[in-house]
Amino acid sequence: MIASLEGLRSAAGVDGDEIPREKVLEMIKELCETAGIPWTELLGRHMLHDISQRWEIPEDRALTLKEVVCVVDHFKSVPRHIARESAKVAVLGGGAFGTAMANALARRKYDVVILMRPEEQDHIHSINEKHINTMCFADVILEPTLRATMEAKEALEGCSLVCHAIPVQFSARFLKSIKEHIPPNAPIVSTSKGISVETLEYMDNIIESVMGDHPTAYLSGPSFAQGVLIGDPTIFTLASKKAEVARQVQEMLCSSDVKCYTTTDVTGVLVVSALKNVLAIALGLALGLGLGPNTQCALLARGWKDIRALCLAHGGSSDTLNGLSGLGDLTMTCFGGMSRNAKFGGFLAQGQSKEEALKSVGQVVEGLPTAGAISRLAKKLNVKIPVLHAVNEMLEGRLGPRDLISFIMALPFENEFA
Repeated sequence: MIASLEGLRSAAGVDGDEIPREKVLEMIKELCETAGIPWTELLGRHMLHDISQRWEIPEDRALTLKEVVCVVDHFKSVPRHIARESAKVAVLGGGAFGTAMANALARRKYDVVILMRPEEQDHIHSINEKHINTMCFADVILEPTLRATMEAKEALEGCSLVCHAIPVQFSARFLKSIKEHIPPNAPIVSTSKGISVETLEYMDNIIESVMGDHPTAYLSGPSFAQGVLIGDPTIFTLASKKAEVARQVQEMLCSSDVKCYTTTDVTGVLVVSALKNVLAIALGLALGLGLGPNTQCALLARGWKDIRALCLAHGGSSDTLNGLSGLGDLTMTCFGGMSRNAKFGGFLAQGQSKEEALKSVGQVVEGLPTAGAISRLAKKLNVKIPVLHAVNEMLEGRLGPRDLISFIMALPFENEFA
């Protein structure tokens, strides 16, 4: 790797502070060959386009030495699959995270199509004609190549990757309705988090019950949709029971603003991803009640103990608990009142009913159905989860918002780690 500006100038064979784009392409080619990354001119030009967009560099001028350093620093992050001509990606669901993932993938120059419901026809038209999703992010202009449809065949035919962003409670029914159109070799990467209230299943069992042994991966980590949408650097955990599937999806997703670490601990990732939404409701409620850091941090720690107990009871790994999909996602979702689940808790603290709070949030609050499901699941597994159970008691109307805190404070004295 070229380590200095002088080294870059020497390697490019120029005397000044600017390097012609064709020279930059030659340097990228050499770097790719050294790193064992298959080179194509499309790959190199894509990288230049990516850097130009990020730092607002006009496409028709040479790059400065410092800008070339950015190219060198980022070249390993560009997915090898970009060398494929016009790889197609289907995104299932045009909600906040589906739209964010679709926009991020469209920035990679993939041919991205969002599959939406017939009743969302007005939003589909807005995406296709105005490049705005009026259902969410109405103030953001989406990538101009991004399009939407309500026809499953149009969205899925010939795609190389399927990004599943349908809420958990509707996933099985939706997948059954489009199963025949999903190419058998196109991996499904799911971003959905939660537990089925009907079957107490996590997303891996839900997808497998419909799709069988289809290549599948699960994406989680500290990632607000808004950040993914606009290109804030975001790091995910990507879980798959098959390491080769994880690597394939990793190469398609990763870019200069998206990075994925892989794991085979699907169970751990799905459990912590679902349960942290319930704890976020409690943290949002505490914030809405005006309770300070003492209370919030205590709730976080004791609630995390509940999540850990259930995760390990399911066979999840303690490493996952300490990773991006564990502590990373937990802290982002719970603190600051910014997540949809924390906002929901905050509205409850203001005296709103569940229905009013859901309307105020304006998005799916997965922690609400998950709370009841995990209380039933914990009882089935004989695992004690006092904090998460108290959240469910509050959501079921058996405790008031302030009573939830009093209930937790009145729990029996015991060893902290019992």
